[in-house]
Formats: sequence, C-alpha cells, structure tokens
Amino acid sequence: MRICVYGTGAIGGFLAARLALGGHDVVAVARGAQLEAIGRRGLTLIGSDGRTEVATDLRAAAGAAEVGPVDVLLVTLKAYQLPPLAAELGAVGRSAELVVPIQNGVPWWYFHRHGGPHDGRPVAAVDPEGALARHLDVGRIVPALAFKAAEVVEPGVIRHMITADDHFPIGELDGSVTGRLRRLSAAFGEAAVEAPVVTDIRARAWGKLLGNLAVNPIGALTGATVAETATHPLSRPLCLRLMEEAIAVAAAFGAAPAYGAQTRLRRAEGMHGIKASMLQDRERGRPMEVGPIVGAVVELAALAEVPVPATEAVHACLALLADRATRLTRDGNTVD
Repeated sequence: MRICVYGTGAIGGFLAARLALGGHDVVAVARGAQLEAIGRRGLTLIGSDGRTEVATDLRAAAGAAEVGPVDVLLVTLKAYQLPPLAAELGAVGRSAELVVPIQNGVPWWYFHRHGGPHDGRPVAAVDPEGALARHLDVGRIVPALAFKAAEVVEPGVIRHMITADDHFPIGELDGSVTGRLRRLSAAFGEAAVEAPVVTDIRARAWGKLLGNLAVNPIGALTGATVAETATHPLSRPLCLRLMEEAIAVAAAFGAAPAYGAQTRLRRAEGMHGIKASMLQDRERGRPMEVGPIVGAVVELAALAEVPVPATEAVHACLALLADRATRLTRDGNTVD
C-alpha cells in the first residue's frame, strides 16, 4: 500500500518505521529536526527487548504538496494540531481510500455517523469550528486507536515498550465490518503491527481514554511516571475516581468501555520508567493535550448532565498550568 503517515512523533514514527519495514511505500510527514533526521537516515526503533531496527526505505515530506497520491492517510498528529491543518489534511485525503485518525482522548469524529440527537456535532474541545469534518470526507474515516507506549528520544530515534497488550484496533464509524477494514488490518499485519477489526470503536476509544485520563493529568502535574501514578497510595484512588467518572459519561452516550478501570490501572502499574505523553510534552515545552483527554470529558459530561467533580478539578489545574506555560513563553519567561 501507498501510505502517508502525517505526524511522525512517537506513535506516528513507530508506525511509519514498521510499515516501511513491512514493505509498504511510506511517506512520513514531519517537521524540524525530525524531518531532517528521517530524510538523512530514516527512522530507528529501539524496543524494550533491546532489539534495534532501522527503516531507511521511506520518504520524508514537509507537507501535503510533497506527498502525492496515497491509498491510506494515517493522521498521527496531536489533537491540538489538527484544526489548523484541516485543509492540508483534506488535500492529502482526497486521493486516499482510507483516512485513519489516531488520536488520544475523545476524538473529533466521535459524533459523526453516531446517530441520535447529537449526530454530526463537533466536539468543541477538539474541533471547535468543525473544520475537520468540513475538509475531511467523513465517509473515508476509519479510526484507529494506539495501545502502545513510545517516546522520541532524539530526532529519528524512537524507543518503544513491548507488551502483550500492544495493538491498534480499527473500526468503521457505523460499526460495520467492511472489505476496506480487512485490507487495512492485513496491511498492518504485514508490518508486524496487530490491528484487529472491531465493531465498537467508540467503546474502545473510551477504554483507551480511561488510561489516559487516569495517568496523563497527574503525571503532567507532578512529574511522576505512569507506574508511580498508578501505584502511589494517594494518587491511585484519584486515578480510579477519574476513570469511574469517564465510564459514567460514556454510559450516558450508550457506550460501555471495552476495558474497565481496574484493568486499565493494572496495565499502567507495569509501565516502569515510562512517562505519559502529556508529561513528555510538558517537559519538552510543547502544548499538552488537555482538551481531548480532560476538557472533552467535561464537555460531554455537561451535555449529558453527568457530574464529574474530580475531572473538573483536574481540568482546572491543567488549564492553569497550560495557560501559565503559554504566558511564560510569550513573555520571555517573565511572570506577571
């Protein structure tokens, strides 16, 4: 397959490398030092088992104009990067049979082809103006979820943790099982990436969100690793409370997460030395995904009139942290 991976950070870089090593024609859209590194020496994967793999047979691109026609567009950008690039993503996606967004938190596509009173409604915390649905053909959207821990340790080099739970479930928005889903799953399989076809992608998204909501905010606020957050005697109950609130919101929209709170926390307990993505972003001075992981849960809770006091409190702290970081950057590290 001709595959464009748009956004070559930790997860995007992992997939671009694996797909290229699996024999697919891959173009990786990146920027800055990552773009330069990919163009010069490809992508290096370092597994937690000590194995190192180098993918050199892939092409680096700085934007849509350099991509060309593709069969599949994998969108692995952070959620806050998506709306400003909606038109550019739409330009690449017009040639693709499948547009595969992989995003943390409540996804922008959540209510599209959802049915019911909120069908087609934008999630304001992720896509406030509805730009993504305007520029991307929703009929081509086949979401995937990343159950994978990875980190860019230097430009062009990605360290990833290998666990028995590593997988990238994919599903149609209407829950059907189609030929294009099976072809995509097979393409991932050829690259040694498990991508099972599922009929409940929204429930799976909530299941992934449970883990993100439990450890990302606390990690970003405290600097703790995933395992530390999940096992400390005072933060562990808060992790469970955040997940329980999200489960109640999901239920209000007819979704039962595929993974329960205890299951998600047990997975987190084993991630020793792994930093959640929100903490990685904070340490690197990048914007954090507060909107999709926390703000969108608060938004949907208000829509369904479900009380989420713990999530609201954590959201307030994260919003303050994010706004303060923006102000310090703008003002040249001066506090007003």
